[in-house]
Amino acid sequence: MITYLKHKYDDYWEKSFWPKIQVFDQYILLKNDHESQVKLIYSLLTALAVAELNYILFDLPLALLMTVGLIIHEIGHYIYAKAFNAKPSYPLFIPIPFIAVGITHILDMQNENIPIIALAGIILSTIYLIVLFLHNTLFSFINPWMIVISIVMSFAFNYFGSDGKKYKQHKNKNKE
Repeated sequence: MITYLKHKYDDYWEKSFWPKIQVFDQYILLKNDHESQVKLIYSLLTALAVAELNYILFDLPLALLMTVGLIIHEIGHYIYAKAFNAKPSYPLFIPIPFIAVGITHILDMQNENIPIIALAGIILSTIYLIVLFLHNTLFSFINPWMIVISIVMSFAFNYFGSDGKKYKQHKNKNKE
């Protein structure tokens, strides 16, 4: 009986969990090769530079809010690009006073996937800010207006920025 259950469980494991683990392995940011580890460390250092500059200009909660939102935004592009078999680079962050810029360079991207990859960062960062806003209503650790302003600014920057332009450009091409 135990042998039967073990074999049945092994089949269940192989059919249910193992394919998901193999797919997840494609998305994990930390790879074993030296070049990927150096690129990831460089990406993290540029994110820390953005956080430090924002911390100098603003108080700590707003600096963390902006930096984590930007990191989640760029990771959204990275994950969706991987899902569509493109070759994204690790995100790089450029510290500019009052504005933080993140760049994820993506190679071998098919034209029909550009709109969803462009929207991925917007969607994930907005979900993060909404969850943060809801969490803040319970624990009140930051002024709620800062989060609302961050959501509005995120939409504005993304709609009028490069992600919004890419999305609108490919959406208009698909209509024609």
